[in-house]
Amino acid sequence: MVVVLLYEDDIILTDSNYDEIARLQDEISLRFEMKKLGELGTFLGLPIENFEKCLFVSQINYAKKLIDKFGMTDEKKSYTPLNVNPRLSRDEGTCLPDIRLYRALVGSLIYLTIKRPDIVYAAGVVSCYMQDPRKPHFEEVKKILKYINTSLDIGLLYEKDAKFVLQGFADTDFAGDRDDHKSTSGLFFFVETLAYLGVDGNKDRTKHIELEHHFIREKVLVGIIEMVVVRSEDNDVDIFTKALPKGPFEGLRSKLELVHRTSL
Repeated sequence: MVVVLLYEDDIILTDSNYDEIARLQDEISLRFEMKKLGELGTFLGLPIENFEKCLFVSQINYAKKLIDKFGMTDEKKSYTPLNVNPRLSRDEGTCLPDIRLYRALVGSLIYLTIKRPDIVYAAGVVSCYMQDPRKPHFEEVKKILKYINTSLDIGLLYEKDAKFVLQGFADTDFAGDRDDHKSTSGLFFFVETLAYLGVDGNKDRTKHIELEHHFIREKVLVGIIEMVVVRSEDNDVDIFTKALPKGPFEGLRSKLELVHRTSL
């Protein structure tokens, strides 16, 4: 079966049988003007490297440009994107004289989460203050940039010939927001132990989950889905719901299949 990924005028074709790919290419070229670019190397600005046993997808170049653009190249190293239990509040601290820089930085961080799920929680925290950012909020953004500068070569690893396994994790920080005491929830799914989906938001933003409750309950009753209680330190989604110390953070980061390119 040939898998086709189409985005505007960019197409990826993939299959274990190259003859099938060639056949589909020929069929498409009869109907549309198409240029064959060979083996995939970049897609939508994301470098994709093909190793013998894995694919490595990253935003290394974008991360480097981000650090250079905002002048963070000479900053001290930081091994986590946020301090543990950051005490941020909406109205504390002095207002920034120009909020455009803050918004540009946070917007860039959100884009970087495409292949850097390790900063999803941190980017979500600082994005809460886009309307009226203050000095403490800006300091946290700089802390995230220091972490990115320390971990520039990190990307997602996709192992070839991995067995199909689907696992999901869920967690919440229970009223962690200092301003409105809402909770941050996280959902995390592994497909073939590789792909991920992280959903970060307060409980009001995840009401749609209730719509799926009866469907999931039915699958649990017939044994298709197995619900298992896990300890907080073993819950992979913990990295999406709270700031963690270096050791636990790096352990959960590795479970996301995020690795340093130099390790390949």
